[in-house]
Order: sequence, then structure tokens, then C-alpha cells
Amino acid sequence: MREAIRNALIEAIPEVEERIFEPHTATPDTQKPYLIVREMTETDNTAWAGYRARIEVWPYCEQSSYVEVDKLAKKISNALDKQLLGTNDTDTITCIADGMSDDTVDKEWDALTRCVNFYVLALQPAILQGPIINDNWLTALAEWSKEKLSEQVTDCYSGILPTGYKRPSILWRFDGMDVEECGALGFEVIKNITCHIFGRNAVEELNIAMKLIEDIKTAIKIPLDVKNRWYMTVKDVSGHFYTDALKQGQIKLSLARKVKRPYVEAPLMMETYFDGRINLSEIERRWK
Repeated sequence: MREAIRNALIEAIPEVEERIFEPHTATPDTQKPYLIVREMTETDNTAWAGYRARIEVWPYCEQSSYVEVDKLAKKISNALDKQLLGTNDTDTITCIADGMSDDTVDKEWDALTRCVNFYVLALQPAILQGPIINDNWLTALAEWSKEKLSEQVTDCYSGILPTGYKRPSILWRFDGMDVEECGALGFEVIKNITCHIFGRNAVEELNIAMKLIEDIKTAIKIPLDVKNRWYMTVKDVSGHFYTDALKQGQIKLSLARKVKRPYVEAPLMMETYFDGRINLSEIERRWK
């Protein structure tokens, strides 16, 4: 992860001349400008996407003007924000900008600086234990979404975000499941699903989310198996815009389908007989 971030910064910010250090390697005598990259504790691990960590990038400049700090901070953000970094499947990461700190004067190092914050999503590794087979509900929903958003996204994923994912794209994943009784003959399966939208900017993500919600509400039913005429009914859909796409997702969807309860065939009663006589004395005897 460190090497992927360092390479991206070297390519995007030539004026630092590859002076990109970890906190313990720079000194007050290091030639300015330079960058310090600090990795924070990994948090919020998710089975569908890998793990999340935080990084801080500090541009150090001469104590003359914050203009140079501003320029470097902007270039750092552009170099890393929403970029897919890495050269192979096991090292692929995505950095998401998470604001900047206040201007800081480092008197000990005779420098001006500011922290540029990112959180890093390290995507699911290429090799996983056991088979990976998505539920057919997710697969059908992703295929339907790709057809509806053919002009807005490059791909629609289900279950797990692949290491080579592209923006703009969406990911559908399960959030929960309920089962409600529908009498003796069957029950209703309700699956709660979250949609994560990965756009190139916030406006693009908002536009994709609004179109997808409109398409879902218009459809009412989404095909599960066209050949057998199986459909998923839309019970509820809602949008949560400007949330963390990688953590909460922007769309919450509930789909339902009624399922017949399995039963065992039994012999049918073909005929019954009665003689039409009522034995009153026997009835009176039993009730005494």
C-alpha cells in the first residue's frame, strides 16, 4: 500500500523530486518541499470489500507563504482521491479524500505544512478460501441494473467489489433477510439489499442514484428467472445521498418473493359410505 501511494505521488508531483518520506526518515535539514506519508490503524474491515485504513500526507514547505502549501495539498488530493492504485490484484487500493487540517507552523523544522487526510480501501484479495457463488437474487438485480444504467456506468457488481473495478459503477450486496408467514401453504422471503455507487465525483453519484431509484419504483417487479416467470417484488426503496459510498451506500432496497411451502403427496379419499341410521341409545350411553 505504501509503495502504491508513493508511486502515485511521485508521478503527480514532480516538484518534490521524489522526496516522499515516512515520519521517521525525514529530518529538519531535509530539502524542501517534501511530503511525509503517515499510515494510521486499519479499521472498519468489511467482508465485501477488504479493509479500511487511514493515511495522512503532510506537504512541508519553506516558511514564506501558504500558497505553495495550497498548491501541493491540491495536487496531493487530485493524485490520490478516488484513484485505483497498485500494479497487481493483491495490492490494489482506492484512496478517498477526507478533508484537510488547519494550516500549521512547524517551528522546530522551520516549515509550513497542513495534513491532507484520506481513508484507504484495500480491496478483496484475489485468492479467497472456499467457493464464491452469489445468490441468484443479487445476480439478477445486477444484470437488470446494468441494462437500465447502460449509459451511466461501466459495470454493475454483486456481492464483492472486484480488485479491478472501474468508475462509474455500482455494487449490490445483502444487508439482511426476513421471512413472513403467508398461511399454511407458503411464506414470503424478504431480502434487504444495499447499493454502493462509485462515481468519479459526488454529482455523478447523485445522478446515478436518482435514476436507479426511479427505475426501481417504475418497474415494481424485477425479473429473477424470465424462463420460469419468477419475479422479485419491490417492497421499499430509499435514497441516502451524500453518504459514504464505501461504508453505508446510497440506496436501500427491499425485495420480496412468495415461496410455496413443500408438502408430501398423500393418497386421496375416493369415496365414503354411510347407512343413514342413527343409534340414539348408543349416543345416550356414551354421554352419560
